[in-house]
Order: sequence, then C-alpha cells, then structure tokens
Amino acid sequence: MRELLHQLEAASTSGDEVGLLSRQWFDLARTVSNSVQVDSLGAFDRKGCCLEAVRKDAALAPAWCYLATTLSPREKVQVDDREYTARQCYLKALHFDPKMACSWSRLGTTLVSPGETVRVEGTEYTARQCYL
Repeated sequence: MRELLHQLEAASTSGDEVGLLSRQWFDLARTVSNSVQVDSLGAFDRKGCCLEAVRKDAALAPAWCYLATTLSPREKVQVDDREYTARQCYLKALHFDPKMACSWSRLGTTLVSPGETVRVEGTEYTARQCYL
C-alpha cells in the first residue's frame, strides 16, 4: 500500500491524473480497510478511492462495480453531473465490460420485487437471468 500511496502522491503533484492513476486509485480502494491519508489530498475511504478512480477514467468497469458495493441500498453518489445508485453503477460497469460476471450477479441482487427486470444495453433481464 505504501507504493500505491507514493505513486498517487507523485502523480498528484506532477499533474499526471489519467490512465494508470485511475487504476492506482482502484487498487487502493481494494486494499484500504477504513481510510487512508493520501498526502495533501486528504483522507479517503473505499468509496472515496473508487470515486477518484471513475472520475479519472469513467471506462474503468471494475471501479464502477466496486463502487456499487460501497453503497447502502438507497444511497447515491455523485460522479461529474450525475447521481448513481448501486444498480446504476453496476449498469455502468456492464456498459464498459458486458462480460463482467461480478457486475451481473450483483446487479441481480438489486432486483428485489417479484417480476422486476432491468434493461442492459437494450435487453430486459430478470434477477435469475443476471445470475446465469
């Protein structure tokens, strides 16, 4: 984790805030237990690290999926000018990686009402279909 912190701190002072940096924020999210101090940037918890990752690279599907796991059932997060629920984060992950199994199975857990479906890239899916 020290190496990740060093890389993030170096990148934040050099202005290099794309590509690899988004992956480093995601990796940090997976390793931090409660919160971590990132030099002058402040303290970040898992959710904060994921938010930094998707803000730096919106196409990083694993970060969207992991971000969703940090949200409570009715909680929303703001990314750029939009708010996202956990379900919407899973949908965003699937938009960028339609074969991401963890996003599919977790998306299924957001369908709680009998007969409820979700539209993914133009096709309706039930919870059971999300698990398959």
